Amino acid sequence: MLDKTEFSEGERNFLSILGVLQFHNPWLLILDESIDCLDLGKVIKILDFLKKYYKSVIITSHKYELSQYFDKTVDLNKVH
Repeated sequence: MLDKTEFSEGERNFLSILGVLQFHNPWLLILDESIDCLDLGKVIKILDFLKKYYKSVIITSHKYELSQYFDKTVDLNKVH
């Protein structure tokens, strides 16, 4: 059995996301900074999968370069 301390934070987040996607089919999926510790390649694969199989996904992230992958974005720095 693998020890979870052997994985980086990003790897643990990635495994958690895979677990949710494998065993549940939610009508709404909320990921709160779950992708921030992942490398760009993994994030893009996850986003492509989510767009294909899930109708409603809300993601919070500090990765502004990913905004092109979303239908709508809200920049909380610009909300007064």
